[in-house]
This record gives sequence, structure tokens and C-alpha cells, in this order.
Amino acid sequence: GREVEKKVVDTAGSRENFDPTGAGPVRGALVNRGFNVAALTGTITPASIANCSVLIVGNAWRDFTAAEIQTVQNFVNNGGGLLLAGLGWSWLSSNAPLTPDDYPMTNMAHPYGVAWEASTLVRPGPGGQADRSTISPTLYPTDRSQGHPWSRRPPPPRVRPPPV
Repeated sequence: GREVEKKVVDTAGSRENFDPTGAGPVRGALVNRGFNVAALTGTITPASIANCSVLIVGNAWRDFTAAEIQTVQNFVNNGGGLLLAGLGWSWLSSNAPLTPDDYPMTNMAHPYGVAWEASTLVRPGPGGQADRSTISPTLYPTDRSQGHPWSRRPPPPRVRPPPV
């Protein structure tokens, strides 16, 4: 296996709206559990995430390149943890007439069968009412040697060409 340290890397090079130095409860919880939290301000490359155990991509507003998406997919396939957090509705309100399919976080999540929608996703409870629980409670591999089950046969990433 690969050598990793108890390190969380947060991307900040894609116009993310997540600051690891001011993330309060999230950062505090990670530090209290012995994690080093660092920001990645440039492009996501194999070298930039090589020694981390968890990658956080938080509410990116800039498109990811196909190489960045592939790098993250390889990281997950090799047992790395991935937390994707975004506010698709916020991005949509500033990027009309684009759709949730155009949201950069949807493109990053696509290899795992996850997408952002225009509304909040919750698990329906009895009678069809939302019970406020997460849509998928298990988004991590149980056998790290096998990689993430959603990333074994992924579809190709959808990447929009850069603006002209």
C-alpha cells in the first residue's frame, strides 16, 4: 500500500468557498483527531495529494480538468478518502442559464454516481416525508485494498471545454 500520513488536504484552487483555516468545527474536529489540515491552492496533481489520507473538495466554482478528475479517481481507487461538499443551488443562482449538470462539483462527483441537483437530496422516510438523513450513509470503502465500489467501473468524466 501507499504511505500516508494523517493529513487532510483541502482544495482551494478551483474558486472553492471553503477555507480550511477558518472552517471552525470541521477543522477543529480534524485537528482534535490528530489530522494535519493543509490547503492545496493549485491544480490537483498526484504529487499534491500523494501523502494525504483525505481530500476535501468544497464547493468549487471553477471547472476541473479531466486530469484533475482522473487524479482524484486514482486517489480514491488507491484507498484515499474523499469528501465533496457543495451548494449547487448557490452556484446555479450565479450561473444562469447553466444547469446542475454543469456545476463543477457534479463533474468531480460523476465517477462515483453522485450528482448535485437544484434542490436538497434527503432520504424519504415513512409516507414519503424527508427524515433529514443523508442520501447514502456509506460513502467509503470497507475493504481499502479493493478501492471504492463506485469507482471500479466509472464512466468517463464530463468536462466542459474552457471558455473562449
